[in-house]
Amino acid sequence: MKKETQECLQKIAERLWGGHASVFVGAGFSKNAQLVHGGVMPPNWDELGNLFYEKTRKHKPRKSDLAYANVLRLAEDVENMYGREELSNMIRGAINDDKLLPSDVHLRLLALPWKDVYTTNYDTLLERAASRLNEQGRRIYSVIRYDEAIGMETPPFLMKLHGDINEPQSIIISEEDYRTYPSKHQAMINHIQHAIMLETMVLIGFSGNDPNFLQWLGWVRDALKNSQRKVYLLSVDGVPDAVKKSFEKKNVIVVNLKGLAGKDATPPENVLGAINFLEGFFYQKEQERTQYRNTALIWGRTSSRDENTEQQYARWKQERETYPGWLVMPREKRENWASIEGFSLSIDKIKQLSKEDQLLYLDLFNWRIERSLFPIDNAWEQIYLSVSDQFKPFSRRCRNEIREAWINLKLGLLRLYRQEGWTSKWQALRDELNLYSAKFKDEQRCRFYYEQALAAVYQNDFFLLERVLNSWEECESDPYWDIRRGAMWAEYLSLEKGRVITKKAFKSICSNLDSASKEAERFYWASRKVHAHTVWNSMSQANFSDEQNEAFAARQTWSELKPYDDIWFEREFFDTNVRAIEDALRVKTQVASFKLGHSRTTTNLSGNSKDYRVAYAYFIYYEETGFPIHLPYLSTVKKETLGNALSVMGYCSPAIAASWMLRSGDSKLVSSFYNRRFLVRTRFEDVEALYQKYLKCLEELLAADKLDDIPSWAHAFRGVLPEVLARLCMKTSYDSRIKTLNLIEAIFQDKFSIHFEGIDILLSSLMSTFTKTEIEGLIPRFVAMPIAKDRFDDCRLEPLFYVHNSFTLSPDSFGSVVEDLMRRIGINENEDKVLFYRLLFLYKCGVLSELQKQRLASALWADVDDKGFPRRTIFHRFAFLSFPHPSDIDPQELLKDYFRTTPIPIVGTGDSISFYGSSVPLFNNIKGTTNSDIQYTCVNCHRKVNSFAIES
Repeated sequence: MKKETQECLQKIAERLWGGHASVFVGAGFSKNAQLVHGGVMPPNWDELGNLFYEKTRKHKPRKSDLAYANVLRLAEDVENMYGREELSNMIRGAINDDKLLPSDVHLRLLALPWKDVYTTNYDTLLERAASRLNEQGRRIYSVIRYDEAIGMETPPFLMKLHGDINEPQSIIISEEDYRTYPSKHQAMINHIQHAIMLETMVLIGFSGNDPNFLQWLGWVRDALKNSQRKVYLLSVDGVPDAVKKSFEKKNVIVVNLKGLAGKDATPPENVLGAINFLEGFFYQKEQERTQYRNTALIWGRTSSRDENTEQQYARWKQERETYPGWLVMPREKRENWASIEGFSLSIDKIKQLSKEDQLLYLDLFNWRIERSLFPIDNAWEQIYLSVSDQFKPFSRRCRNEIREAWINLKLGLLRLYRQEGWTSKWQALRDELNLYSAKFKDEQRCRFYYEQALAAVYQNDFFLLERVLNSWEECESDPYWDIRRGAMWAEYLSLEKGRVITKKAFKSICSNLDSASKEAERFYWASRKVHAHTVWNSMSQANFSDEQNEAFAARQTWSELKPYDDIWFEREFFDTNVRAIEDALRVKTQVASFKLGHSRTTTNLSGNSKDYRVAYAYFIYYEETGFPIHLPYLSTVKKETLGNALSVMGYCSPAIAASWMLRSGDSKLVSSFYNRRFLVRTRFEDVEALYQKYLKCLEELLAADKLDDIPSWAHAFRGVLPEVLARLCMKTSYDSRIKTLNLIEAIFQDKFSIHFEGIDILLSSLMSTFTKTEIEGLIPRFVAMPIAKDRFDDCRLEPLFYVHNSFTLSPDSFGSVVEDLMRRIGINENEDKVLFYRLLFLYKCGVLSELQKQRLASALWADVDDKGFPRRTIFHRFAFLSFPHPSDIDPQELLKDYFRTTPIPIVGTGDSISFYGSSVPLFNNIKGTTNSDIQYTCVNCHRKVNSFAIES
């Protein structure tokens, strides 16, 4: 075999092995068919042209006659002279499909794992070969004859681009057929253009002069310029140098198969020789894959409890060097290490080693717990420090291995400090590492940036986060770091920028996987690709995007790469085990009550270290993969699982729980962490510090809402911050609560106030913390407060709605305020409910003058409902008995008529009756007349209740 031919076949084999090669089968390949008795070989493209020439010119073409070169025009001449039916009959007779059988060459070509198979052949040899492979269970192709089938069938495809001999109307042969092809077969054109652009295309049995193919190739070349993938043309007859040069300009590489199987070998034998080469490559790769996967299955299982420290150190070193490259080590490996080794650390054990080996041993230990998603125990901090502080890693005499181990340990401590909320220690270590960061390896540099970015998130400092991400440069050695970087941009700052970074990194990972020649490399990049595609797919669905193609491609990727890294098994494990934690933690005790048939159930919180470890691993799994938890208008994890994990993590690492609670964007998860137990066990000073932190975050959120491009974190935090503040305000200072009122006023004027969830809950909680004296001092502020923008008629956003005390106030302090409220009535009907509520509150406090009372009565009763009561208020009808009214209106008589004429909304008869709705206005009004400040007696009311009781 010629060296040039071998190199080309090697490249084809590598792409084919990676699942990124398609084959384009031309008419010449049909000459490999087996003939039934009486059959003849089908013509190739030029031979078909000869038949058309002879039909229209009445003689065979001479070598000097070049007219027959244009096969399409000759076919059109036949159609014009004899009709389409005659043209179809000529093609059917020439091809002689029922006298042809697919040979071993057809079967073996299609048995190769092509991504797709394309053909311009009219015969059915390839379909019949594919059918036999399907029957043998070797490979299943979906035959595509029409554009519509592309979206309905499952790859790999066997695509008939030019039609089928058994469906004459589908055949593409004349100039007119080719001219109208783009408009009639847009889906097929898009599919093959996409294949030429992304995959390696191999032409076989094909001269390469097909007009459609040359046009598609030209389009791709124009679109991709010099980055187009090479197309390989397998030739059994050899190609003249001039033609070869012409093909090379089109990025088509001619692979000469002549003589491949021997000097006197036939074309089919030479084709089989090429197929033999590809199959041999595959056999070798399958052997390597099987061997490596078997090695990966047993990797990490060689531990022994009887090892001394030196033996353990040697084994750990060997296991790290042979690590299969998973982005996250599989669960069964993590569980194996945790159960057998227990992850205990003793300084006495470490001191059995030499000084340098102590550091290297600890680095290996740290690597193992990180791979196992296991936390650094707080007690180990001093061991890490005592061992690492023995070294000056950036002195000239220090070996690279020692320097790298020292950096790894410091980065491990940096993670510990962040997760435990030890801010001062984190900042000190960050500053120390900054001094040497220029000497870090790529992996360590990116880990350092990632830690700084995560710390900024933990601190809710998104201006700092943006500075860190802008300083963080691309990582060429491992683009997955750019997946993490892009995910942070998308989740917190800019979805669009995150998509750009992530898409570029994903393409780089795919390219590395495609070019991986060794199975160890494929393991490494396959694991990264499957996780990267999950991240990219989540971004494609965010912000109401509907990227069905991306979702389909992601499912295909997960299916193909499952043998390397089964990410859904991991996520199902967390969903199952973290959800089970809540039941394990809650120990219920049932005690019989004194009253027969009754009991009291007490629930206590318990737990064990395994529960904490599972919850911690859940959070770190997503941290390691960089998976975004909340994107604009998209939550990406199951809230029940996250809620249980937060409940557990709130005890052992509150910093982790607090950060993830905010990331979730779900106010319902706040109770998983900030609950009564938290407030009871947390000092006032600590709650106050937390409260100030969240108030600052709310201020920044309001500032972000004024930007043209609202950052992504604002979408999540709007739904959570009010609920957090509503819980913590119960244990904060008066000044902090007044500052909260200031921010609520600002929210009322924010253009996105409607997106803030739970402001009414925050206002309710905040108002409950003020004493009666404090509320009395704040009433002037409340009545002058701006009305919530876009939520005018929601009185739950009215502070006075939560004031249930009675006050007697001085009219002198409210004269101008009352006049302003009266003036605004009727200007904006939506605001009137709040304006009337404030005026009626002041009325009950004795603030209004007689003239103001009359004006209020006139305005209040100017617009009434069908029962004659004021319409633009939130009050029940009974309340107007104690409110001002015009002299010609008697609220008592109106209420009597209401009771007399309003039917009770009963459903059912006899022993089983019910009422429409959860609240019956009629009953609310009857009950309201019993209020101590309402002096009212209604005979009709009593009759109605008695009548209802008798009828029931």
